[in-house]
Amino acid sequence: MDIKHEEVLALLISSGVSDEVAGIEYDASLSDAGADSLDISNFFLCLEEKFNVKVLDEDIDELDTVNAIVSYMRKK
Repeated sequence: MDIKHEEVLALLISSGVSDEVAGIEYDASLSDAGADSLDISNFFLCLEEKFNVKVLDEDIDELDTVNAIVSYMRKK
């Protein structure tokens, strides 16, 4: 799946994750940008819905950066 970093950032913002992620570096931790576990869970639900994919629960903990999310999604 071809997904862009900007799409992930836009979805992070639209799903209710902290606005601070707008300027986040792609390899910075989302939790460092103010996202808590509820924000992250909501984001992945939105991601699954938007792109019609399933993100395994055991993979979510490792997907804490925009780069990691993009890389994971490109393998789908």
